[in-house]
Amino acid sequence: MSGENSQNGINVHLPYNRLGILDRCKGSGIAWVRIDLNWDSIELSKGQCNFDQANLVVQKAKALGLNIFATLAYSPKWANGSKEHQYPPVDAQDWGRFVTNVVTHFKNDIKHWGIWNEPNLPSFFGGTFDEYISKILIVGAKAAKNADPSCKVLGPDLSSYIDKNNAGSSWCIWLKRILQNSEARDCIDIISHHIYSWPDKPVEFFFWNRMEQDVFRQLDGTSRIGDKWSESLKSILEGCGSSKKEVWITETGREWKGAGGKEIGLTAQGKLYPAFLNSMAKRSWMKKVFFYEVLDDSKVVTPMYFGILNEDASFSPRPAMQEYSKWIKDHLSV
Repeated sequence: MSGENSQNGINVHLPYNRLGILDRCKGSGIAWVRIDLNWDSIELSKGQCNFDQANLVVQKAKALGLNIFATLAYSPKWANGSKEHQYPPVDAQDWGRFVTNVVTHFKNDIKHWGIWNEPNLPSFFGGTFDEYISKILIVGAKAAKNADPSCKVLGPDLSSYIDKNNAGSSWCIWLKRILQNSEARDCIDIISHHIYSWPDKPVEFFFWNRMEQDVFRQLDGTSRIGDKWSESLKSILEGCGSSKKEVWITETGREWKGAGGKEIGLTAQGKLYPAFLNSMAKRSWMKKVFFYEVLDDSKVVTPMYFGILNEDASFSPRPAMQEYSKWIKDHLSV
């Protein structure tokens, strides 16, 4: 299917200086893009929001007919006591005013908003669970709804990574605590989740069996082996009275080359895309997937090689984008 009802998305961040990426996504049949509208990049001084870069991306995406899911996160230093951007603001109302300004500015173009990114990981959220609930989720969701009552709030965008040295960061624990809080639960229209437990060496297609057991047992428990995952995303939603909410997988993917030297290659990465989509198609409660990500992020301290486009003049497709595009065209219903 195509258009707003399509399940097919990709993470593009905010490519204001590489807008050709959006043309390539549209030409490949992708209907949704996830962008980052980061507080620390937009409101450098209190009360002074600069939307110039965001405007370029949003206007281009809308001109192409792409649907946008925008994630809001990360505090500027003026708001959080000069700490790193993952730390929450001192005054939650500063965050609320920012969300109000962004949603008001883009209310005619963006209807789906994420409130922070992977708050269960200290590297992305430096506050406590209670601060996330009271200062970020509830304040942000209410601000978005007040600015645009017709918008949809997504969350909590938890990471599936489990740190053995920090049991409190487990997505299972965070999700249950969020959904058991009635005010927090009611703030979320659509459950968004990140899943990254893909096998280390899926060199051939048959490794998908292992991947499906590992990934989807976390999501719905249908392929659980032993007691490694005592609960699944679906069982938690059912147990917390949220089974009727839509579920979007807003990040999933597989690096074709790991920073630590492991390499599965571009061809193997590509094979996993239709495999994931075919298994997702069996699960009607999973409504959308946003693969991570459109380009390699190779210029950061810890490089990441999830990209499915080459960073050349035409953003030529790698095997994963070719496979993704073929799957979309083969399953196009409208």
